[in-house]
Amino acid sequence: MEFNVGDMVDEQGSKLIVYGRILSLTETEAQVKFRIPLREKNKGFCDACGSSDHLSINDDTDELVCLVTGCGHEYGFKETTETIALTKLINITAKRAAEKEAEKVN
Repeated sequence: MEFNVGDMVDEQGSKLIVYGRILSLTETEAQVKFRIPLREKNKGFCDACGSSDHLSINDDTDELVCLVTGCGHEYGFKETTETIALTKLINITAKRAAEKEAEKVN
C-alpha cells in the first residue's frame, strides 16, 4: 500500500480510538501524529464546574465540552508522535477514496 505525508492512518492491532496523520516518511517507517481527546476524571461530571449530564462531544473536533451556561470547559487533547513501520499501518485516506469510487460505480 502506498503512503503519503498527510494521509490519515491507523495502526494494525492498536487499541486507540483515533486515527493519526503521517508527518514524515522513510522507505520503511512513518512518523505519525496522534491527537487523542481527553476525558473527564469522574465519569459524567465536569471537572471544572462539577455539573452532571451536561457533557457533549463536539462533532467537528471530537473534543469533550461542558454545555453548562457559564462553564463551557473544553477538555483538549493529548498529542503524541510515534515512529511506526509502514507494514503496520492501514491507510484510511486511501480506503475512503476507494469506497467513494466504488459508490460512484454503483
